[in-house]
Amino acid sequence: TYYSDFYELDFRSCVWTELRYEPRPSARSGHSAFVFQNSMYIYGGRYHNHQYFREIWAFDFLSCSWRAVTPSPGSLLPPPTYNHSC
Repeated sequence: TYYSDFYELDFRSCVWTELRYEPRPSARSGHSAFVFQNSMYIYGGRYHNHQYFREIWAFDFLSCSWRAVTPSPGSLLPPPTYNHSC
């Protein structure tokens, strides 16, 4: 199943809330994710038509916003990745 949903857990009430911020990454599964400083980054993933992604997205926890990350010119990206950990 391929979703583009994004949830937040309130630890005090133990209630999940769906967050809907635009723009946001397209629906995918099998992407890698990690948190660094105040952002969560995702890379890769796959859509149901076997489209493999080779893009980086960052969610900023302070501004509650997604942004596509553009690598510096000349930098190398790994190949499109699915079910891989960072």
